[in-house]
Amino acid sequence: MKSGVLAAGFGAVPRLRVEAQTPAPKVPASRPVRVSSHWQLFVDDHILRATRGVTRSVNYPVRIRENPIFEHAEPWEGYSVGIPQVLEKSDGTLEMFYGTYSLEEGPRTCYATSRDGIRWERPTLGLVEYSGSKQNNILLVPEGTKDAMLHSIYRDPEDPNPARRYKMLYFDFFAGSKTIALGAAFSADGLVWSKHRGNPVYEDTGDTGSILNVKVGGKFVFFHKARLPVRSVRRIESADFVHWAGERMVLYPDELDAADCEFYGMSAFEYEGIYLGLIWVYHTYPDTLDMQLAWSRDSVSWQRAAARRIFMPRGRSPEAWDRYQIYPGAYPVVRSAGPGGAEIWLYYEGWNGPHNQEARQGKIGLAKIRPQGFVFLDASDEEAVVETRPLEYAGKDLLVSADIRAGGGITVRVPGTEIVSSHLEPLDAKGQIHKVAWAPGQTLPRGAGPVSFEIRMRRAHLFGIRFQ
Repeated sequence: MKSGVLAAGFGAVPRLRVEAQTPAPKVPASRPVRVSSHWQLFVDDHILRATRGVTRSVNYPVRIRENPIFEHAEPWEGYSVGIPQVLEKSDGTLEMFYGTYSLEEGPRTCYATSRDGIRWERPTLGLVEYSGSKQNNILLVPEGTKDAMLHSIYRDPEDPNPARRYKMLYFDFFAGSKTIALGAAFSADGLVWSKHRGNPVYEDTGDTGSILNVKVGGKFVFFHKARLPVRSVRRIESADFVHWAGERMVLYPDELDAADCEFYGMSAFEYEGIYLGLIWVYHTYPDTLDMQLAWSRDSVSWQRAAARRIFMPRGRSPEAWDRYQIYPGAYPVVRSAGPGGAEIWLYYEGWNGPHNQEARQGKIGLAKIRPQGFVFLDASDEEAVVETRPLEYAGKDLLVSADIRAGGGITVRVPGTEIVSSHLEPLDAKGQIHKVAWAPGQTLPRGAGPVSFEIRMRRAHLFGIRFQ
């Protein structure tokens, strides 16, 4: 594999050449694309034939004003909390698995619950002893590491074994292991955990990682940090959660990145039929971390979105609790928000000091993203045009996800015909989701083979389209 070198005044850093990264498969512009009932997001060019006058941009998550929503408050939580993984239960309750940091006592994995996702309670679990008492919310303690006991959890209601409905991968120093390795644990309820007797389940790994929120080809997928020669992201998979193999590098800093850019990890998840990843981008020179967005159609070939723009910037003010580092949780929580779709809640860990500084604190915050709102095509005051490839679809209505500013608008046409929209009908109170209303006597073409669409717009952000 080819490699290159970039320098930035503080040493040479190995870099892959751009062409050495696994490319996304190219689809000829004239080839029809069969689309599902998912939203077709404009994160990539999958359904696009041509565009004119638009810019692809990331849509910044919006921090809530209550941040930070969770911070260390108990003796067993050391000086910081982080690594938030939040899952929504069937009754709407949110459960959070989070980590603690303590240089003297080592890390722990703890548990909290919430009804609204903002105010959290620490239930007394009575599972793990601390200072002579089990009156705490501790779930697990490591066997040998004094570093963070980073965890990633997969809820698996379809597992025929009730005792394995919750699955966890975590990092630790196990007996006989020379370096930190990966262990597995299982639980029926997410509270009482049994560590796998055959731990570790994988040894050639770094100390951060995240489980994909869905299986791919019937297999669990885990993305973890590789340390050498530069921090990067690798992928492994397993059919049974304890035998992991098939390691391959999927994301690596290349010649287009700054010389001090490394990838500390990636939180990956399936959303609307595409795989998205939040890369933990580590800048070694200022010792800070922020996020970039990546996408994949197969969970193997990954590309960064929107010209590698920062997806979520660090806190801006000098006093900000998340000024120096932000890490996403394992994957966002998608919460139902009516006919407009589901709002996306991104829990994250923020730090008020550089990565290698001991005098710092980590807390947990929440940022929200509008439905379909990761990336948009931006049209300014001048009319812009988006033309799709020929699409094969089912459904009688075409929906558009867009934010239309004052004085702006969107028109949809079927090229080569007289079919054109008359207006867009808002389907939600925020005016984010719209149904295309066609001119009198016209309807969405159905059953006549693949159809291309031409979307003309100005002063609008276009996030995606959907057939239903």
